[in-house]
Amino acid sequence: MLLLCALVVGSGSVWAAETVTFSDEFSDKDKPASYDGTSFSIAFDKGSNSKNAPQYYSNGSALRCYGGNTMEVSSSNIITKIVLSFGTGDGSNTISTSPDTYSEGTWVGSATSVTFTIGGSTGHRRISSVKVYTTSAVKLNASGFATYSADFDYTVTGATVYKMALDLSGGTLTGTAVAGVIPAGGGVLLKGTPNANVTISGTTTAATTLSGNNLHGTTKADGTTATPTAGKTLYVLSGNTFKKYTGSTFAANKAYFQTDGSSVEGHDFTMTFEGGTTEIKNVQRTTIQCENYYNLAGKRVAQPTKGLYIVNGKKVIIK
Repeated sequence: MLLLCALVVGSGSVWAAETVTFSDEFSDKDKPASYDGTSFSIAFDKGSNSKNAPQYYSNGSALRCYGGNTMEVSSSNIITKIVLSFGTGDGSNTISTSPDTYSEGTWVGSATSVTFTIGGSTGHRRISSVKVYTTSAVKLNASGFATYSADFDYTVTGATVYKMALDLSGGTLTGTAVAGVIPAGGGVLLKGTPNANVTISGTTTAATTLSGNNLHGTTKADGTTATPTAGKTLYVLSGNTFKKYTGSTFAANKAYFQTDGSSVEGHDFTMTFEGGTTEIKNVQRTTIQCENYYNLAGKRVAQPTKGLYIVNGKKVIIK
């Protein structure tokens, strides 16, 4: 059975995870030369083995790939991750890949073609299924921004990666540049040339910790990971600012932040980056979630304007 999940991740970009289970595709003792899925294809070959080609057996429900055999996974999009599952009675032959970023059944990287080679001249591995993650390049919006999240560790080429800290009282998101590997599940902001494509590459290198980051990531299409808890509201990137999200589902591989408290209007919501430079100009006023505002007479103000207020026991100036 083939399982496919195709999800929007940004303007002009699609992320997909597709699985092929060989017991659903081949019959006992079939010797397949190829398999064609929706987002990827596989070519099977004897390789350096002069005797045995890859062969499916119902005993073990797996494709037996013998020493020297090769399996090439290809896609018209960028392959970022491949996961192999093995059947009962699996052998111990080593598996190498080109490009070489394979470990314990999982390949990660950025390529349109990945070749798996079974080591040795005897013995075999029993591969029961192959799951392939692909993506086209993430495209920054017309303001030069995009949010992103994935369910694997990855690096970014073509944009600067920022973790974002939320300050409700000041109505700002402050960005700190993050170098190296971005961890699975973490939401980040990408910043670069407007309308440019950004390359996402899976990796097995240890990931950076996104401490102090208020962006949440989602890798599900049905909005499960983006559903706010009671009393919270989601905000998503829109052009060069973040706006309140009112939809019932949430696109995969994006990031959002959420706020607490009662709805209060009266802040311009801005994004600033390292060094204190405000990068977003002419931002729109929006409704954000924060604590109640009171004037100096102790009276609650539903829609504060410029002036001095008491918020959570502290003085706050709205300019």
